[in-house]
Amino acid sequence: SVAFEAVWDLAFEKSPYKWTVIGTQEELHSFTVADAMYFYRTYYAPNNASLILIGDFEIAQALRLAEKYYGGYAPKELPKYELPDEPEQKAKKERTQTHPLANANFLSLGYKIPDASHPDIAALEVIGSILTTGDGSILEQDLVQKGIASHVSAGPFRTRFPGLFSVSIQMAPGKSDNAALGPLNKALERIKDGKISEIGRAHV
Repeated sequence: SVAFEAVWDLAFEKSPYKWTVIGTQEELHSFTVADAMYFYRTYYAPNNASLILIGDFEIAQALRLAEKYYGGYAPKELPKYELPDEPEQKAKKERTQTHPLANANFLSLGYKIPDASHPDIAALEVIGSILTTGDGSILEQDLVQKGIASHVSAGPFRTRFPGLFSVSIQMAPGKSDNAALGPLNKALERIKDGKISEIGRAHV
């Protein structure tokens, strides 16, 4: 989680995704009752909420109960949010962090991608699978099965605003994260050049 938060903080300067949803320890301790009440009165409204029901229930009864307990709440006019312009990134950014509980290196990378409504998101989902899903995936074979890493994962975050395609590599004990960069870049070039078989595509 430390690496995940660091990547998003490093990737963006103006986007709301630079900051964690729940906030930092300092922010949590700085909240006042007035802050909490403002947030509740501003954003807790039926037109800004979803009710999710799971299980064995009667739909008609569920609708009656929803009306009973939530029907009296009036909608609110929500503040309009204007997304600030994110400066163009022209060079890669890097950060090295340590953590007292870490017992191996962890490599976390983020690549800028469009928002969730963009048609390329489906292709990015497939790329994530080609890279890390199943024993036949590229990084599973090149990193995990060769003892360089203990776990790999990759895929796009489906976000409202432009976000990141994430690659996470848990290095095997004693292995440097630099040992994973070569195989990762080689795999990305392979995908970029279309050097993926039709059989490989059919299995993802």
